[in-house]
Amino acid sequence: MCNAVGGLHGTGDFIHVRVTYQEFFQFYVPMRYRLWYLNRRAWFGCSTAFGIALVWLGSDACAGDDTELWRRLQAGGNYVLLRHAQTEPGIGDPPNFALGNCATQRNLSESGRTQSRRVGATFRAYKVPVQAVLSSEYCRCLDTAKLAFGDAEAWPMLNSIFESSVQNDARVAALKERLAQRPAHGNIVLVSHNVNIQAAIGVSPAMGEAVVVTPNVSGGFDVIGRITDDAP
Repeated sequence: MCNAVGGLHGTGDFIHVRVTYQEFFQFYVPMRYRLWYLNRRAWFGCSTAFGIALVWLGSDACAGDDTELWRRLQAGGNYVLLRHAQTEPGIGDPPNFALGNCATQRNLSESGRTQSRRVGATFRAYKVPVQAVLSSEYCRCLDTAKLAFGDAEAWPMLNSIFESSVQNDARVAALKERLAQRPAHGNIVLVSHNVNIQAAIGVSPAMGEAVVVTPNVSGGFDVIGRITDDAP
C-alpha cells in the first residue's frame, strides 16, 4: 500500500488516503506514463512512490529535479496556490450566473475532475501534510479542492476578480496578507483563479497548476516553485 487515492482516513488536521498500486495505475495513470515508468524502473530501480507522482509533475520526479520543493512541502509552513482544474470551454462565466447555482457557472470538464484527483494523489504520494484547504466559492474551485483533498472551506476572498467589483482590491490585499502569515503546521492549500493568483504574486498558472509560496522574515512572501500537470 502507499499514500495515494482511495478511502479517506483522517488523522488530526492531515488527510491520508490509501490505495493499492494496482488500483492507482489502472484508474489514474495514462498508458504512456505507465510504459515510461515501467521501462525506467526496470533500468534504474526508481521507487513506486515517486513514480506515481509523474502523473502530475511536468518534470522527472525520479531524477530528483523537484526534490527540494517537495522536501520543503513535507516540512510544512507553505501555501499552495492552486488554480482550478480544466473547465468546459469558455472565459469567465455566463451572464447572470449565481455563486450558489453551479448550473449557471462554467464548471470542470471530465478531464478537469480527473486532473483534480491527480493533484491530490500526488500530494499524498509525497506525504505532504495539509493543514487546511480554502477555496473560492465558485463551483469549479470547490470541486477541484474537494476532489483533490476531500474537503474544503469556502473563503470569499479567493473569489474571482475577473468581473469588475468594488471588492477586487480587498480580495487581492487579503490574499497577500494571508500569504505573509506562516501556517501553524503543515501547508495550506488555496484554490482560486488565474486572475487572482497573478494579481497577488505575479505568476499566471495554467489550469490545474500549483504555485508554492512561503512567508519570509521581511513580512512578505517568496515564490519557491511551481508544480505542473503534464498528463493529457
